Parts: sequence; C-alpha cells; structure tokens
Amino acid sequence: DKPELITLMGLSSSGKTTFVGSLYALLRRRPELLGVIFLDSDTLTGFEKKVYLRRVNGANKSAVKRTLRSDGSILNVIITEEGKKRSRMLLISDKAGESYGDVLDNADEAKKHIAVKYANKLVLFLDSDEILNRFSSYKDKILTLLTVFNNAGMLPEEKRVITVFNKIDMVAENANISQEEWEYREQALLRIVSRFFCVDNSVYRINSLGIKYGEEHDGLIFLFTSLLSR
Repeated sequence: DKPELITLMGLSSSGKTTFVGSLYALLRRRPELLGVIFLDSDTLTGFEKKVYLRRVNGANKSAVKRTLRSDGSILNVIITEEGKKRSRMLLISDKAGESYGDVLDNADEAKKHIAVKYANKLVLFLDSDEILNRFSSYKDKILTLLTVFNNAGMLPEEKRVITVFNKIDMVAENANISQEEWEYREQALLRIVSRFFCVDNSVYRINSLGIKYGEEHDGLIFLFTSLLSR
C-alpha cells in the first residue's frame, strides 16, 4: 500500500525523539499491545539511536542528548495486522526541535518543513514542563509557530492535527499548580490550536517514557494504536 506519513511537530525538548524510541521499543518487544505485527524497517540504525537517546537521563552519560539537525529525519516501519496478508509502510518524520525553533526567528524556514504540509497524520507535541514553568512565553511561541506555518501555506490541507500533552507525569508531581490552573492552561493552548486546525477529540496526555514492562502508560498506548491504525 501507499506509505503513510506521520509527522511529529514540536519545539526542542518536547519529547518527540523519546516518543519515537518508545514506539520502536514496543514494536520490537510487545507489538501485541499495539495490535500490529512488526515486520521490518529500513532505518533500524536510526531507531536504535533514538532508543539510546531515550534512555539517556542525567549528566555525563552522553554528549548528544537530542536529535541533531544533521540526523536523518525520516524513519520507517513495515507492519501488518493479525490475519492480514497485506503489509503497510509508515514513514515517521522526527525533525530536530531546533528546526521548528528556527521558524520563530525566520518565517522562511517554515517552507523547509515539507513533511508538515504533506503529513497524513500531524502530531503536535506540547511540553508539560514548559506549560508548568514558562507558560506565558511558551504559549506565545506556539501561537507564533502555528501562525507562521499557516501564513506560509505549510499546514496540511485538511487541517487535521493530533494534539499531545507530553511529560504529563510532571503535572501530578508539581505541588505548585492546582488542577484547575492546569486545565485552564491546557484549554488556552487548545484554543490556539483550534484557530488553525479542525480540533476534534484527538487530544492525548502521555508520558512518552511510560513503557516499563507491565506498567505501560495507557495514554501512550492509545496514541500509538491510533497512529498505527488506518
């Protein structure tokens, strides 16, 4: 079948690479949770690097902790479903967050993000750490990012988006913010997203590190299952 393009969009440190590494780890280890069979990939090395980066936490463990601009941004997996004879190829675009940050300073940079414009599924990552600690400036960045992409005509034609609040575990661990305040901040960001996209129920709250065996994060599994389905 024709490959499907899944594009991960988000600023630096929003957890896109961790997300990709976790997806690959589950496809290799527990694909039954995702309802698919993992057949092959032409980019195993790229996935293995992202799995390694996903595991790097703390200082002095690696000189490289995030996706580099020079890294290949397109990864692929070939999957099938139980009992099905046809296989499907999924292309996953995981471009460095700094390249999205460049768009904030230079609108012409948006034209380089072809994978956003032609995405079959566009996944917008919102960083719970930024929402908790730098909400006002982060909200402005998201508004600017989407405005520039929209003005450049680089958003998908159908204007569909999957919105992901990543690192959601940080919210429960933060004693300085009430549930009401968190929900206010979430809704403020979703209102911004709805200016540019047809927002439906495709909103997920995940911990992209949540793949401990037997304790996989429900939101993460639901999102992976949605992305892998037709």
